[in-house]
Amino acid sequence: MKIKRLTPLRVKIKLFACILGTLFTMHVFGQHGGSFKIDSARIYLDENLDGFLSDLKLGKFVESNEIGSIPVGIKKQLDSLAGDFSIASPNADYRCCCTSSRKLPLRKLGYLSKSNHLLVMTYLTGGVGASTHILLVRFNGDTITDMWIADCLADLKSRGEIIRFTGVHWPSLDEDLSLKGFLQDELRKVVKTDKGSVAA
Repeated sequence: MKIKRLTPLRVKIKLFACILGTLFTMHVFGQHGGSFKIDSARIYLDENLDGFLSDLKLGKFVESNEIGSIPVGIKKQLDSLAGDFSIASPNADYRCCCTSSRKLPLRKLGYLSKSNHLLVMTYLTGGVGASTHILLVRFNGDTITDMWIADCLADLKSRGEIIRFTGVHWPSLDEDLSLKGFLQDELRKVVKTDKGSVAA
């Protein structure tokens, strides 16, 4: 097994990316109350992704480009989780950059479909550059029972594109450049001894 040594600059870049990604995710869904609690570790480790993928592939969905198609109870819970889950229709303006009006919604709908128990959505957020977010919500009536969230640079506009994107697992990606790879690499460097943890 070949061990890659990270240069100090690469370690600093990965650490900065890790901190920035964590802060951004906490800002987007900061759990501002409500009955559903986001299990970040479960989402990060994709522990619930296979169930969502199965439902995405086999379920019967109705597509819409209207934000009014988001069930009212689910929208209220998303508002509670994010503090304000304001979202614009696909052809409307949103807060795409720092010069946008503060009155505009924070997000712009990219794709929306739902089945009897699953809501599938992609939306854009602005800032330094536009970023696409995938939101999969399993619900029972007006109650969120499970959720999976991801960010990507692709503009996903169909259920098939979402399935192809989310169906990619870490082995086919360059783990060395991913957050997951960075954390795994750092954990491997720690060697446990009877005197405590020592850097490898």
